[in-house]
Amino acid sequence: MRAEILSIGDELTCGKILDTNAQWLSRNLEDLGIQVLYHTTVGDDLEANIEVFKIAAARADVIIATGGLGPTADDLTREAIAGALGVPLVQNEAALEQIRALFAQWKREMPSRNEKQAQFPEGATPIHNPNGTAPGIDITVARKDGPNAAGKRLPSYRIIALPGVPAEMREMWNETVRDALEEYCQSISGQKRVIRFRTIHCFGEGESQIERMLPDLINRSHFPTVGITADRATITLRIQSEAANERECLEQIDPVAKIIYEKLGSLVFGEGEETLADVVGKILQKEGKTLSVMEWGTRGRLSEALGSSEETRGRFLGGLIVRSAEALRKTIRYSSELAGSQEIPVGFSDATLDEHPDWNEQVAALLARHALKVFESDYSLAVGPYPNQRAGALPVFLALGKIEQGVPRIRTQAFPFGGHPALVDELYLKRALNLLRLAEW
Repeated sequence: MRAEILSIGDELTCGKILDTNAQWLSRNLEDLGIQVLYHTTVGDDLEANIEVFKIAAARADVIIATGGLGPTADDLTREAIAGALGVPLVQNEAALEQIRALFAQWKREMPSRNEKQAQFPEGATPIHNPNGTAPGIDITVARKDGPNAAGKRLPSYRIIALPGVPAEMREMWNETVRDALEEYCQSISGQKRVIRFRTIHCFGEGESQIERMLPDLINRSHFPTVGITADRATITLRIQSEAANERECLEQIDPVAKIIYEKLGSLVFGEGEETLADVVGKILQKEGKTLSVMEWGTRGRLSEALGSSEETRGRFLGGLIVRSAEALRKTIRYSSELAGSQEIPVGFSDATLDEHPDWNEQVAALLARHALKVFESDYSLAVGPYPNQRAGALPVFLALGKIEQGVPRIRTQAFPFGGHPALVDELYLKRALNLLRLAEW
């Protein structure tokens, strides 16, 4: 079964907004065994919209459109589908009542323009939107010329239109659309088929090295299939199985997952939607400990990762960011204990740091110690300065702090500096999180 994703809106075609919906939908369609062959982005122009729906209908069995379901004049998806199919728009009273009920729940008067959101191409079924005023559209259309001779086109195609707001689109997919498409696939194939997958995340080695550690798994002939992808320094292994029911799928997947865990050991940090920050948060929750951070090189990215994780709630206390030697001096002044110590090298400045890159380890340790002091946390993580390009192949120092019996204990570790400039911060924040994940005191 072949699919095309249509992303609708001037904000996409002019580049103001990144189209994350198409990426997310592609992954989820693949999980259903539906092959995505086309991504099309079109602006808010009625004739252009009608044209792309007609083109998609000629070459795809499933068309998923996002955007253009709002109440304003430039929301044209309803009209475009109706125009492409040559059918009128009809008002759905049940959908209109649901929209009215939502406005009543918000204690707001419904503008008359929102009534258009209850209009649907003739023959379409509304898709319930739990938290928005834009119902989705679901319609199956018989092809007038039937399937093609090569058997690559089904006798009918299905159009599903969803809101462009990612949160609404994903909720509607998970609650309604996914199951409906799974049933549709089964009805077309004439047999029940279930596809399940399991994703395992690794950190600490590159994609090629992990592939070498799993020589018999990552090849096209292996079943269940195991795919490998790299995304921002995280390596993900995706095991996918197809069987008559979920139990059989999981029975096929489990032995493969066991091999991956045995072969990769501590390189594996989580599964599914887990991030390294989530895993660190769970460790802190389990131990009943708190964490603070202080960053130079990663410019706040480590704090952002920890602060964005629900698992660190109540355990990540906060972070400090410095970007210069003078900023570090000013920050340390607020800690009389550290200000009076000899932890800042004599003559320390941005210029002398370049001249004495060996001070970087000392600075990283100081950052970790200061975070423990300021936040009174049980653990701290610190990312030291990145070496200046003139410094050659010098390392970046990370530091992990811990309070033991009221006394701070600091451990530093050096990592080679390098990587694509756009990914450097991501790499070192993950190395810092991994330092705590694997810590043995």
